[in-house]
Amino acid sequence: MQIKIVDNIVDFKKLKPIWKYLYQKDNQYSVFQSFEFNYFSWTNDIQYKDSKLTIICIEINNKICSIFPLYIDSDKRVRFINDIHADFCDCLTIKILDFQLVLDIIKNKFAYHQIKLINLKRESKLLSLKNIPTFLKASSYSFLNIDKGNFPENYKIYKSKQKTEFKRIIKTNSINTHSIICSEKSKFPIEEIKTLRKEMISLGYRSKKFLPISMIYLLKELYDRKFIVLSIVQDASKVKAISFITSRLENHMFWIDMFDDSKMINIFNYISFISKKSFNNQININFGRGLYRYKIKNFLPNERYLHSILIYSSKWQEFKYELKTNLVKLLKYILRKVR
Repeated sequence: MQIKIVDNIVDFKKLKPIWKYLYQKDNQYSVFQSFEFNYFSWTNDIQYKDSKLTIICIEINNKICSIFPLYIDSDKRVRFINDIHADFCDCLTIKILDFQLVLDIIKNKFAYHQIKLINLKRESKLLSLKNIPTFLKASSYSFLNIDKGNFPENYKIYKSKQKTEFKRIIKTNSINTHSIICSEKSKFPIEEIKTLRKEMISLGYRSKKFLPISMIYLLKELYDRKFIVLSIVQDASKVKAISFITSRLENHMFWIDMFDDSKMINIFNYISFISKKSFNNQININFGRGLYRYKIKNFLPNERYLHSILIYSSKWQEFKYELKTNLVKLLKYILRKVR
């Protein structure tokens, strides 16, 4: 067994063939484990933030069998690449390795304060490794498994009240048209995205940090390479809602939503997409990380936990982290009271 550390963009790019091979070996991987998501996340954004590329590759018989797409940020935290935008993080592997091996590599080769591996499904490859340390329930995600047919009748859990509400939302949006676009037939609508972004910020729906240009370029790269499709609602004059949806086989995840102040427009977009995709196929719809009230209330999805692994380089670093976390919580509490 050999260890290879990829710490520069040239060697990162050379990983593409084996990375794609490992990715295609398991249909449970999401777009966030793809080479393209990690590579363009790094080249478009993260490399400019005083970060150190730290991809760990495990070789057996001179062939890479495992890839851990990591980097070290400016606070000396070992993290998954672009974990802040990746709803589901994971390593890629075709071997059941010992996590202690990975931990020893990090401890022996890198200067770090914390290992922070987040957004892990319970069935993730990482949590399936041997000698995994204690992991925490950190957040949640939700999903629907929908049979082939007419939505919402093809999701048996819905009662008449839920179905009536869907019909009401569709009627409310009867002047709007819905479409699903992909790179094979349509160009990436970057100007419409920028316009809708500005509108969301002006309405107070999002902060000025929402969807920076680096993220828009990442979305374009993924769209052009068929990793995402766009679900769009518009009327005769303007685009009113856009959902960026990761799609792999019949697994679809609502990743990023944009919408104006039209009534129930985002829910209408969801209903329309699900209706079209499930008409001819059994599908899995994932609502991504976070249990947002409007998604839970309207769609009654299944819920699962996401997990995190936190490991510190010393007790002192652990103490500093806990102190900082508690001070931030206290400050937020005080600000809420003042307002």
